[in-house]
Amino acid sequence: MWVRWSNVVLSAWLVVAPFILGYDMPAARANSVTLGMGIFLVALLAEVMPAVRFLNTAMGLWLILAPFLLGYGNKLAPTLNDVTVGILVAALSLVPVKWGAPRAQRGARA
Repeated sequence: MWVRWSNVVLSAWLVVAPFILGYDMPAARANSVTLGMGIFLVALLAEVMPAVRFLNTAMGLWLILAPFLLGYGNKLAPTLNDVTVGILVAALSLVPVKWGAPRAQRGARA
């Protein structure tokens, strides 16, 4: 559960990052905000339908590639942010459901 909520926090950061970090490329702003909203929705949906978490894997990988494919790879702030958040989102989306559950839900003794 905590891994899905970690992606919710990362998605919120993606939505506000262009304004805090001052992205000056429209493609970088649009990509960050759009992916942030998408990751947010998928992370919430993954709480009830765990298989959809793999959509966040794809969006995380897109975040890693987007600066270079959309032409803002020469801008440090959006590139560093997108690649870092993309790696985190993709990695967290691959964490199995049982790993993300509290100990009591995994069947471990408290």
